[in-house]
Amino acid sequence: MHRYSIPDRTSRLRRGLTLVELLAVIAIMAILLSVAIPVIRPALKDRKLREAARLLNAYVAGVQARAAELGRPVGIVLVRGKTNAQDVYQCTEIFTAEVPRPYAGDLVGSRARISQNGGNWSVSFAGNPFFNTILTPNELFALRLDYKDPLYPCRRTGDQVAMIQTAGLDLAGPPRQYVNSDGTAKRAVPFQVYRTPARSSASPLQLPNGVAIDLSVSGMGFQGNHFSPDSKLGSGNITIMFSANGSVDSVFIGGQPLPQASKIYLLVGRVNQINATNPFKRPTQSDRDGANLPDAANTWFTINPKTGQIRNSANRADLVGTPPDDLATGIQQARQDAIEGIGVGGR
Repeated sequence: MHRYSIPDRTSRLRRGLTLVELLAVIAIMAILLSVAIPVIRPALKDRKLREAARLLNAYVAGVQARAAELGRPVGIVLVRGKTNAQDVYQCTEIFTAEVPRPYAGDLVGSRARISQNGGNWSVSFAGNPFFNTILTPNELFALRLDYKDPLYPCRRTGDQVAMIQTAGLDLAGPPRQYVNSDGTAKRAVPFQVYRTPARSSASPLQLPNGVAIDLSVSGMGFQGNHFSPDSKLGSGNITIMFSANGSVDSVFIGGQPLPQASKIYLLVGRVNQINATNPFKRPTQSDRDGANLPDAANTWFTINPKTGQIRNSANRADLVGTPPDDLATGIQQARQDAIEGIGVGGR
C-alpha cells in the first residue's frame, strides 16, 4: 500500500521573501550601485571617444573607396559649429563632398581661346553658354588646357570669360604657344573645367553626443594648428579631398588651398574640454573640466597625404610639459604616437 505525504502548507507559504528581507536586498543593491557608478562613469565617457574615433576611421575609409570607384576626387568636409562664437573651434558633423565631372564644353569639339592683356591671361569660352550656369561670378575653379597642361587656378570674371590666377605663367612661348606676340589668341584649344567640391547625397557622420574634433589644436605637420579659426585662413569649413588612389588630393579652408605635403592631425576629444585660450589647462578640484591636450583618453586621427593611410593614435598627455614652452611644442608632444605611426589597438 503506497503512502503519499501531504506537503506542509506552512512551508509552501514561507517560500517567498518577507518585506524586511526585500528591503534589505534593495539596500544592498543601492550600496553596491553607489560604489560602482564612480568607477563605471569614466569608462562610459571614454567609450564615446573610442566609438567616435572608430566611426571617423570607417567614414574616411568609405570616402576613399568612393573616390576609387568614381575615379575622381571625393572628400570630407569638417563643419564648424555655428551656435555661438566658441563653436567654431569644434566639429561634430562631417559630410561627403565630390568633385563634379569635368566640364569640357557644350558640344563635342568645344574650344577655348587664351589672350594676354597687361600681363594677365584671359580665357574665353565663347560658344559655351553653359559655362555661366555651372560657375557663379568670381567663383574659383581649376582649368586644364589641351588635355596635357597642369591645372591652372582660375576665376570667372564675366560671361564666358575667366582669368588665370597663376603668376609668372608664359602661355605665349614654347611649348604651349597659345598666344600671339601681340597678345591675341593664336589657336583654340580643348579645355576641361574642374569645379570646387560639392556636398554629395551621402548621409553625414554625426559624432556621439559630447564628442567633437577639437579644431583649436588640429592641423598639419608636427606642430601645426592650421584648422583653428584663429589661423590666418579664418573660420571656414575644412575640406580634405582624396584622389582615386586614396592619397590626399587637396586641402581647403573656406575655399583657400593648403599644401598637403604634411600629415593631417585631428584630435578627437570632448566638447566641454575645447579650450582655445588655455589648451593645456588641467582639471582642478573647483573646475573638473580641463582641456583636451592634457587628457590621455583622447585620440589623434591622422591621415598620411602620400599614401592615404589613416590611423588612430593615443594622445600622449603624459609627455605634455606643465606648462610647455609654447603651443607648438605642446602640440608636438601630444602627437608623439601619431608622429611615430603608433596605432591604438581596438580603436
